[in-house]
Amino acid sequence: LEEGVIDVVSSDHSPSTPELKLLEEGDFQKAWGGISGLQMGLSATWSEGVKRNATLEKLAQWWSTLPAQIAQLPEKGLIKKGYDADLVVLDLEEPVDTSEEAYRHKHKVSPYLGLEMYGQVHATFVRGYQMLVVPAENW
Repeated sequence: LEEGVIDVVSSDHSPSTPELKLLEEGDFQKAWGGISGLQMGLSATWSEGVKRNATLEKLAQWWSTLPAQIAQLPEKGLIKKGYDADLVVLDLEEPVDTSEEAYRHKHKVSPYLGLEMYGQVHATFVRGYQMLVVPAENW
């Protein structure tokens, strides 16, 4: 990302049942290719990026500005007058609970389980409408 070899980070959120992962076979080529990544993707990118001196501005470019440009979404990707208010409330220093119990996905198969991560998402907004709020008792 920093070198520009990879332009953006995204998630197609392609989860599967544990059975389709074929974990007991241990053959990566046969396993279903998707993961439940939507919930932890931003925090995972921040957690690893900050170790490599990535900034919040870079995180916004990788997850928002550049994907909007590539997808040719003219009112997305920036906090600017006339743009959709697609926002996330993120505490960059707060640890993220990556336990299986914390996952909001039906199938809890994820490479992020048990990892130490930071950057807890507290709320998301799409076109100015709040879509997610993490209850204050979880902050």
